[in-house]
Amino acid sequence: MSKGRIYTEMPEVIAPEHSMLIVWDVQNALVNRAFNKNEILRPISALLQAARKIQVPVVYTRITPLPPRFQPPAAVAGQMRRMGVKDVKLLRSLFGDDPSMKEIPEAIAPLPEDMVLNKNTPDIFIGTNLDYIARYGGIETLVFTGISTEVGIDTSVRHALALGYYAVVVSDAVSSPNKDAHDRSLANLNIFCPVVPHSEILKTWR
Repeated sequence: MSKGRIYTEMPEVIAPEHSMLIVWDVQNALVNRAFNKNEILRPISALLQAARKIQVPVVYTRITPLPPRFQPPAAVAGQMRRMGVKDVKLLRSLFGDDPSMKEIPEAIAPLPEDMVLNKNTPDIFIGTNLDYIARYGGIETLVFTGISTEVGIDTSVRHALALGYYAVVVSDAVSSPNKDAHDRSLANLNIFCPVVPHSEILKTWR
C-alpha cells in the first residue's frame, strides 16, 4: 500500500493498478432473496467484464457454513435470532437441501484467473487470507459488490477502512432481502467512503 498518498478523486481511488473487485456472497440462494433479484447480476457482470479487460484482480467470496459445534456461541445465537428460533436444533441452512443454491450464478461465474475465498463469518478478513493477498499484490482499494449490503458488505467495508484500505461500494451492484436495511446501510457507508453506481466505476475502468 502507498505511504502517505491521499486520493480524493474517484479515478485516483479506483485506479486499476491498485484496485481489486470484490464479489461478495453472490450465490443462488441469496440472489433469489434479493429485493432486486432481476437486476442485480447485470451491473456485477459489467464490472467483471471491465475488470478482467484491464487486469483488475477479482475476488469472490462464498459462504461455507460450519456446523454449530464449530462456531462461536455468540454467532450461533445471532443465527437463531435472525431465524426466530429458540432451539439450536431448529436452525436450518440458508441454502436448504438443494446444492445448486450454494453455487455462484453462471452469468457471473468465476474464471480460472479469479480468486474464490470460502468463509464462514460476515467479514471478508476474518478466517481468510485476503489482507495478505491484497497487501502483497499492491492493492489499496477494494471495490465491493454483492449480497447482503447491511450484513457482510457493511461489516467488511468498515473493517477494510480500519485496516487502511480505500473502499468503494457500488450502489446498484449490492443488494439485500430487505430494501430498507439496504438503503440505511448505503446511507451510513456514504459517510465514510464513496457509494456510487457501476457506471461511475466504468468511466475509469475502460
